[in-house]
Amino acid sequence: MADANAAHHPFVQRLSLSRACAASRLPLGDIGRPVTAMDLTFASAIGVAAGFDRHGRLGRQASALGFGFNEIGSLTAADLPRLAISQRGNARLGLNLTLDAGRSVDEHHAMLASAWPLADYLVINLIGPACAPLLPEQPRLRATLAALRQQQTHLDQAGKRRVPLIAKVVARQHDTSELWRYYWDTIEACIPPEQIMQAMERAGFQQVKRHTDLGVFSEYTAVRP
Repeated sequence: MADANAAHHPFVQRLSLSRACAASRLPLGDIGRPVTAMDLTFASAIGVAAGFDRHGRLGRQASALGFGFNEIGSLTAADLPRLAISQRGNARLGLNLTLDAGRSVDEHHAMLASAWPLADYLVINLIGPACAPLLPEQPRLRATLAALRQQQTHLDQAGKRRVPLIAKVVARQHDTSELWRYYWDTIEACIPPEQIMQAMERAGFQQVKRHTDLGVFSEYTAVRP
């Protein structure tokens, strides 16, 4: 078995991506039941996480491999003009954007505005080293996230379509690499936490719990039977 770290080597990643692009041209059978999240319909609940197709070469063609979405990135403002996203296929596209503590709110606004037309949903990445200095600064973090949320609302209204904006943070447990997503659109709609927890239970999850972090996020955890 190859070293797991080898998967992160640029050559190995390029080779794997080339194979994925080639495989996406082959016929595909039934990929399962579509799912709806963030008011978007996904052909499959399984998708490609950020880090694999970093510049969008596979793009929407991920649907031909049975994936319902492809999350591209993580991206900085400098990466966005260099993207070459394949639009063949119907996989939903997410753009994973790095929240850099060294950048101003205006620079974050510009990055969001550049990414918005390309994506079906946007992800603010709070787990990378560039964001780490910002996490302990709760007032600045709240202000930055609120400004991005306001910018997203403006872009949605001006563009006459809705592009959900979510944040990605690492779970509180140190022994897990599971990432939890926090749906600002759900919070904006003022859905009571109890309703969210009931929906998770109806979906089959057990031991559903809610935690709050940073004074900004609600974290919902559960056990899949």
